Amino acid sequence: MTTTTLDLKGILDQRGLRPVAFQAGWRPQIEDGEPGWSYPLFDPFTGDRLTVRRWKNAISKHEPKYRWCPKNAKRPPYYALPTLKDAIAEAGGILHIAAGEPDLITLHAAGLYNSLCWFGELAVPKTLAEDLIALGVKHVIYYPDLDQVGLKAARRVMKRLRGSAIDLEVRLLPYEIVETDGDGIDLNKVWQECLFEPGTFLAVLASSILMPDTPEEPEQLTDPGVTNTESDREELDEVGRRVCQEIARVLKKRGDKPGNYECPYPGHGSGGKDFLFDPDTGLIGGCMGKHDGMLSQPKRWKDLAAFLNIDVSQIARDVWQEHHPLTPPPLSPPCTEPPPEPSDYVPDTPAPSKNGKSNEHRPVPIISTRTALTTLSRLVNGDELLDIMPILAPYKPFRQFQGVIELWVTGLVLLIIGPSGMGKTALLETLQDLLEIAGLDWIGWGPEWSPTNYQMRRITGWGGPSVRAQRLDFLWRKEDAAKVPTEKRNGIALSDTDRAKINRIMDHLTAWPGEGHYIDQAREPLTYLLEKAEEKVWELRRAGRRVQVFFLDYIQKLQRKGGDWAELEFSLNEIWQFAQDQKLFAIVTSQVNKGQGARVRRGNYMLDENAAQQLSDQQANAMLTINPVFDLATGDRLERAWLRAVKNSEGPTPCKIEVKTALHRHRWRSDILTDLVKDTYKTVPDDDDDDPGKTDDTAPIDLPLEWYQK
Repeated sequence: MTTTTLDLKGILDQRGLRPVAFQAGWRPQIEDGEPGWSYPLFDPFTGDRLTVRRWKNAISKHEPKYRWCPKNAKRPPYYALPTLKDAIAEAGGILHIAAGEPDLITLHAAGLYNSLCWFGELAVPKTLAEDLIALGVKHVIYYPDLDQVGLKAARRVMKRLRGSAIDLEVRLLPYEIVETDGDGIDLNKVWQECLFEPGTFLAVLASSILMPDTPEEPEQLTDPGVTNTESDREELDEVGRRVCQEIARVLKKRGDKPGNYECPYPGHGSGGKDFLFDPDTGLIGGCMGKHDGMLSQPKRWKDLAAFLNIDVSQIARDVWQEHHPLTPPPLSPPCTEPPPEPSDYVPDTPAPSKNGKSNEHRPVPIISTRTALTTLSRLVNGDELLDIMPILAPYKPFRQFQGVIELWVTGLVLLIIGPSGMGKTALLETLQDLLEIAGLDWIGWGPEWSPTNYQMRRITGWGGPSVRAQRLDFLWRKEDAAKVPTEKRNGIALSDTDRAKINRIMDHLTAWPGEGHYIDQAREPLTYLLEKAEEKVWELRRAGRRVQVFFLDYIQKLQRKGGDWAELEFSLNEIWQFAQDQKLFAIVTSQVNKGQGARVRRGNYMLDENAAQQLSDQQANAMLTINPVFDLATGDRLERAWLRAVKNSEGPTPCKIEVKTALHRHRWRSDILTDLVKDTYKTVPDDDDDDPGKTDDTAPIDLPLEWYQK
């Protein structure tokens, strides 16, 4: 096929961009015999269409790659679609920055309309901070191409925004899930790898690694606002040294040259590739082939450790314990003074907290076996009732696991582990819906979606229009109010039938006796969030609400007290303590280690208790993994998954149950809250930990699940 006969529409289809690109005004156009697309440009501040256009070559390696039309026209600094400013305001000041025009169209295809880019990745405008503030931006998420140019551009963006009032996240795209030919990785390649599924794509972006700012500042091991001591820095250095030694031990040596190993990343064939790693500094030379784009990224040893399944958090705990040995307090001198008279003794009484308990010097009860047996006897004989009842899991498949997964006891933690975009949030939303149907309240935190976005997902999950269709309708209404001509609108109005369906579903959801409560804050430390959650729990309980479950989705997104890998274990312990104090059952989701996530996507691996990213199984009372089922011939994810119990106090492990899943909800029957229907589900003994394809003693049955319909 010659350059003049390329299927330009087909190229956009292959990239998953044609509908959005067409709406953005992209049209096929031949320039000097080169096929490509011409598209209009807009003023990002006013949304007005400009007189200058831009042309992109369909063959990126041909020159010119881009062209201005006309050549001498005044060129704007940014590429954005007309609704940018409104989209930023609707997102609460969040802006996504792409590496180029096709990547911006990719973000729009995924539903991120609050996006812009500039022309040429290294052409970062010097007025970037001032321009973004004028657009109402408070927080920027930047996705540079994963190559040398992209990383250089990222450092320029950091320099432009350093010292401004704008928060910046630079997200490094996940190289391990993308097959690349050495040209680097961009947003559209990730979009293609996610099969153009917005939920999967957004989850992959949200779980991508943060690039540290340069020049780097010392990482914290203490609470925010407390200056690190020299001892803290020594601990960090020691952790890094030990992790690098462990990496060198795990890597396979290649030849006699120091620091020369076999590349651990896939895709090199039987001959492999040299991989350069310096155990003394942690610097990675990478290999000069597929992973060349990783050469100059700082502190890549952390990602390499995660890929090799090295438990960095355990190493950090070991180092901390060595630097902070437990020593008994000094013995008090013998008391020679007589005890004070009762009338002279007035104990200090700390001010009570909002829940009626003292905030300091809490009494530590010491309970004898006889006292405990007396309490049990009163419960057994009906003389005393439980303060807060345990909950029988409202999602029927959970009941088959028995133990903590079946009966949710206050003060315990269930950790749910799954790959990006594979159903963790959907499972939590299913549980939350069923609790509200049962008349129970819950409180939770999730940084991925605003409370309004969660309701939009609910509408979709209960049979309404997709989240994208709802957003396009909001955009259409905004354009209608602004009297934008119909032919220039990007929004699409919902039909009267769909709008009536949404209102009917909202009436249905509002009628539930229970209610959820979202912690709508993503930038504060966990301790602060839990303090506010405690206040809300007791406020609701005083009003007669039955608040019994705490959800956290997902733990890797927490603002951590220390380094970006050392604190998760302590965070999970803090959540467990919160559940104990507030008499709640806590459900927490976790991302998986990168290597295991890639294996799950290939359809030949089932997660175990070691799969949680940077977490051990020490703090959770039960652990459940989500293992999507893939068509091994096509690689497509099917609407099925194995829920696998890998830790379950008082319940059998490992064992697994196959359920039906969807993007926005796990499916259930209308009788989900009634007594269990015998043989509706069958628990399958998990005889083989590593081979999910092996035939088990009891074959799984086809589960008769369907969407709940009123």
